[in-house]
Amino acid sequence: KVLNYDNTLGKVSFSFIGSDRCSLYFDKIIDTEKPVISNLSVNDTTVTATLTDNIELSGYGISTSNTVEPTSWTTISGTIYNLNTTITTEGTYYLWLKDSASNKTTKEFTISLGKSFETLMVANNTDIFDENGLRYEGANPNNYICLDNQKSGSCSDSSLLFRIIGLFDEDTSTDGTSSNGSKKLLKIIDTNNYGGTSGKKWNSVCNNNWSSASLKTELNGTYLTTLTSTSNVNSKLSSAIVNARWHLGGASSTNYSTLTAEGIYLQERNTSAIYSGNPSSIYANVGLMYPSDYGYATVGGTSTNKSSCRTKAIYNWASSYSDCKNNDWLFTSQNNFVNYAEWTITPYSDTSANVSYIESAGNVRFQYNYVDVCNFYWAVRPTFYLDSILLKIVGGTGTSTEPYHIG
Repeated sequence: KVLNYDNTLGKVSFSFIGSDRCSLYFDKIIDTEKPVISNLSVNDTTVTATLTDNIELSGYGISTSNTVEPTSWTTISGTIYNLNTTITTEGTYYLWLKDSASNKTTKEFTISLGKSFETLMVANNTDIFDENGLRYEGANPNNYICLDNQKSGSCSDSSLLFRIIGLFDEDTSTDGTSSNGSKKLLKIIDTNNYGGTSGKKWNSVCNNNWSSASLKTELNGTYLTTLTSTSNVNSKLSSAIVNARWHLGGASSTNYSTLTAEGIYLQERNTSAIYSGNPSSIYANVGLMYPSDYGYATVGGTSTNKSSCRTKAIYNWASSYSDCKNNDWLFTSQNNFVNYAEWTITPYSDTSANVSYIESAGNVRFQYNYVDVCNFYWAVRPTFYLDSILLKIVGGTGTSTEPYHIG
């Protein structure tokens, strides 16, 4: 007679009556299904995750190797466990999880101490303002950032010195075609003129389709490869440069002379403000600044203050409203290629071969009878977005000699 069965301990108790004999037969269930680590998240020093198993969890541990097990395990039970633990030392770690059948699984995570981009980019009415994104504005704000592997001091290589345009919610893609959702991204611009002393063409053929432009191909090929292989470059950079959406709407012959910073911002994102056959946006790692980035970067001066600059067409900044350009860091930082015009990413919407550009005098041109993308060699400042989840600010003050450092 079977008295009882303890499912937890796997024990059966039974009794015999008289001299009867009996045999007990059992089916042995072999558990080969690994436990699952999901929703793994790192917030500063706090690590959280959801741990699950089809039958029974046994324990978790943390190691610095995905092949060497942890030296100690924390015992857990049940089929689901919400992990919340703290690690105070920077580094790459592996969370190990095992079940009652000793099946194991691992997942990598990184602890990076420092200040998040969101913490850095807080509107303060001094040099960071909330205008269609959190932006650095002024004649020379402390927005320098170095992409090397150091935590303090000057930038170890001038080719790794950039400046922060701002923090934006922008669409991203993993395959370069379909959306992967919006993220908080830090937009930065090279302090160096990639055009060198000779300048670069926007396109080798006379059309303003950025998706096939020779400069777009070069920036996402040769330029990016050279940058990420620079000596002392931060090892996280190649994975932190985001495949983001670049908007390709632009001005037309009916509005180019009236567009303010906000006006061109809206046109850049206007999916109808494109030349026939051109895309309204593309996904890419590297691009150029928008005319609106230039327009928003000023705080104005005494004759034309910031509020007035916001109402003035950036087409007229060269002389009529010089306070606007002279207090715009994207203009004042052109000092190493002042005799050049500078390309932006924004095509003209009703011609096939013109794009907007910033003249050395400080105004933004949206069209010109003798200027097209294949005939002029102008300055180029590559621009791209950094993932605010993968990187943090680990040192520096944002000055040119003590730039922010990432980690």
